[in-house]
Amino acid sequence: MDDFLVTADQHFGHQGILKRGRPFQTVEDMDDALIERHNKRVGKKDHVFFVGDFSGSSDEKYLRKIFHALNGQKHLVPGNHDSKQVLSLPWATPVRLQVTLSADAEDSNYPWEQPFKDRRIVKQPGRKFILSHFAPLSWDYMYSGSFLLYGHTHGKLPGRGRSIDVGVDSWGYQPITPDEAIAAMKKYNPDFNNYIPEQESIQRYFIHEDDQHLILDDGLDGKNYLEQNLRLEEQLGGKTVAQMKPQQEMNLFEHVGLKF
Repeated sequence: MDDFLVTADQHFGHQGILKRGRPFQTVEDMDDALIERHNKRVGKKDHVFFVGDFSGSSDEKYLRKIFHALNGQKHLVPGNHDSKQVLSLPWATPVRLQVTLSADAEDSNYPWEQPFKDRRIVKQPGRKFILSHFAPLSWDYMYSGSFLLYGHTHGKLPGRGRSIDVGVDSWGYQPITPDEAIAAMKKYNPDFNNYIPEQESIQRYFIHEDDQHLILDDGLDGKNYLEQNLRLEEQLGGKTVAQMKPQQEMNLFEHVGLKF
């Protein structure tokens, strides 16, 4: 594909999204502004990808009105708020669901068991873009320089490496180009050129109990780091690692002499 634009998280018709800090008094004001800003950037023949949460509505008549008011050849990567009425809109390419339908799918506007349903790979000469509503730590073709464009987090999750949130909350409530996304990655992601998710992490250590000790186990080679029960209980305050705050975890690992 040659040129395209990308966007996410419009939440057309979703009253609840106004509580997330959006600068609109009503849903109608929000929808009108989103349509206006979309059409200023997207021409009628432009390809534009919506990376999930197009709408929070299941009103088919309303959705079609919104859909046809938006310029462009429109493609959808579904998000967790997109109802089957959203999925059935006349998107330029078929919407692919990648999970088993639930038993009561016919009675539900959300006919899937898990919210993650789809992703798209958009290829241009010399580069690939992975479009996913959610933001995985590792993605397709990552080690050959692909870019991850995600939504869902409404500007609250910083990008890592060659990834960035393309939702409207981060971009003035309008779609962006791939080049704009890449420029922002280079500006805001200090690990743009060297992000590697498969690094050593303190998260691979866990604590369990035996009859006499709390045991810090790396879970890989079976080596256990033992401390007397009293010392670890004092450090833990009677809590498990899962119940501890991050700084308490760090203090614990320093206490038993682990380096990370």
